[in-house]
Amino acid sequence: MTFDAFKAEAAKPGTLLLDARSKDAFQRGHIAGAVNLPLTDFTAESLAAVIGDDPNRPILIYCNNNFSNNRSPVPVKSRQLALNIQTFINLVGYGYPNVWELADIVDFNDPKVGWVKG
Repeated sequence: MTFDAFKAEAAKPGTLLLDARSKDAFQRGHIAGAVNLPLTDFTAESLAAVIGDDPNRPILIYCNNNFSNNRSPVPVKSRQLALNIQTFINLVGYGYPNVWELADIVDFNDPKVGWVKG
């Protein structure tokens, strides 16, 4: 979804903004309001603890490739290896079908992004 739609959805009550990057990368910077659960830590239990009881809860995801900065903590990765792909597949595989990814590429220095430095 576009950046504007992504931000509007993220502001709605009940929507989860999930950052599946490593804990270290998250601590160095992330979008305000995001909750971190690294993809490598996905289990049925860890996802339920973060997402809650509603499997249809809206979940928004983003990854390094959504940022034009191409520096820590969001170096650009190969498109085929972008974290959104694996995150999406895993979330749907664990039974969470309402997953949306940020489609746009933004500068994390843009105040509209709401970037939080660690």
